[in-house]
Amino acid sequence: MVEAKIDTDKKIFFTLVLFLIVFGIGRAYAYFSANSNTNTETVTTATYDLKVENDAILRADDIVPIKASDVTTKATELPFTITNTSDGVIIADINLTGITMSKGLDDINFKWALYSDGTKITEDSFYNATNKVIKDDIVTIDNIVLTNNVEIDTTKDYKLYIWIEDNDEPQNTLQGSNFEGKITVNAIQK
Repeated sequence: MVEAKIDTDKKIFFTLVLFLIVFGIGRAYAYFSANSNTNTETVTTATYDLKVENDAILRADDIVPIKASDVTTKATELPFTITNTSDGVIIADINLTGITMSKGLDDINFKWALYSDGTKITEDSFYNATNKVIKDDIVTIDNIVLTNNVEIDTTKDYKLYIWIEDNDEPQNTLQGSNFEGKITVNAIQK
């Protein structure tokens, strides 16, 4: 009986050793066959050229309240064009950066809207910006994302409007204020 148990233990041991040898040889073969390429490999990244036409700086002085229905006719407007001169489609994020404005404009009724080809893309209030710094009578905002992940294959025209929305209440503290911001575009090729 003891001799039979030793024979069984030897068989298990030799089977395990044989399995480990076969496994090791198979793994080594797989590794070296996958990594044995000695050819020089070249990686090419995409390139694109993007132009933002017009000044892309929005300045507004003496802003007065207007009705929401009058935004496209009476609000301060910044038309700009983004032209993709590369071979492929680009994905762009359009931002309003370097914003400085009078402290009185830090109000829910001071708004912006981005339009393309006469269609509103986004709208919000400057009051909702999360990265505001208020010092003395000036409010600065680093960045507001106007829209992101926009596909541009050739040329797209945009208009950015800013206005004080008339809420039928006294808004004298908002009037006569100043605003400045710049359009920036970050893009990658699709």
